[in-house]
Amino acid sequence: MVFMRGRRAMVWRRNPAFRALGIVAVAIAVLASQPAASRQGNGDLGYAAYYGELSRVKQLLAAGVPVNAQDKNGITALMAASLEGHRDIVAALLANGAQVNARTVDGETALIYASIRGDEKIVETLLARGAEVNARTRDGKSALTFATRMKHPRVRDVLIAAGAK
Repeated sequence: MVFMRGRRAMVWRRNPAFRALGIVAVAIAVLASQPAASRQGNGDLGYAAYYGELSRVKQLLAAGVPVNAQDKNGITALMAASLEGHRDIVAALLANGAQVNARTVDGETALIYASIRGDEKIVETLLARGAEVNARTRDGKSALTFATRMKHPRVRDVLIAAGAK
């Protein structure tokens, strides 16, 4: 026990506030030691892919962040890069084992996002890596549906040549 100005005070180890601070400090240390994606879906990798930060994507992959991590909606870094047209990031993610046919909770794929974007090169890259050309969303829409609706005739033609129906 410690006495302060004639009053009796608890030793820090017995003080609940100090114990709570200790627990918080341990939790912060544990979270800080985990890869960035394990805390919140695709986290840092998804953001880096979405915003076109190739060097950050490579850094996170080298640090062991799971390439196929999904956010609460099921979106992966590959989907984010495909939607935003970041070809170099799409290539880097695929080279690191990104699943080309991963789906969101609504059934969207990277190919569907690339078709929405209208990026012919990403569509070709994904198809060459085995993307399911006729994959459909939960409400029945395919990459071909989106390419047609978004008025991307070149993407539509690539999809049809690959067997889209």
